Amino acid sequence: MNDWATHYASTISLINTLGMILLTAIYVYFTIKIQKANNKVVEQNEISRKENNMPFIIVYFDMTIFNLLDMHIKNIGKNPAKKILVKLESLNDTSKVKYLERASFIDKELALLAPDQSLRTTVGSLIELENSNGDYPQYRVNIVYQDLDNNNFEQDYIIDANMYKGTVQAVVKNIHDLTKEVEKIESHLSKISNT
Repeated sequence: MNDWATHYASTISLINTLGMILLTAIYVYFTIKIQKANNKVVEQNEISRKENNMPFIIVYFDMTIFNLLDMHIKNIGKNPAKKILVKLESLNDTSKVKYLERASFIDKELALLAPDQSLRTTVGSLIELENSNGDYPQYRVNIVYQDLDNNNFEQDYIIDANMYKGTVQAVVKNIHDLTKEVEKIESHLSKISNT
């Protein structure tokens, strides 16, 4: 047995060496694949972190008081937005819209909007905003803004006040309505007393 081992020692050593080289190559190959996969995970995590911590500006219609349409701009993101510019393009006849040209955030650059901060402007009463087709205002909105690291963002979408069609009006009576009712009662009483 010793003669056999001595005679084939160089062959056994060569096989051991080739086996070690092969195992090392396999190890290096899989290590490189794992490192590439880890780099992709790190890149994806960085993208997710940036997306989760960026500002996100939206413009939308809301009706907090029945029949009074408001337009809001709000930062629903996690960081402040700066150099905010909102442009509106009318998609239907909105000649009855009175207040938007006076809004502080339409076609004028806003310096900064903090997270959860919003601005509001009145568009008008739904009754007066209805056009000849019975539709309410529709706008294409373009919003351009930056985060604090000067990364640029842009969004385009459509907002449509027609979602409020068919909403029920709840009227809250005020002192003016009470005065009218008292006047009616006085009128009836004076008619009764004159007869």
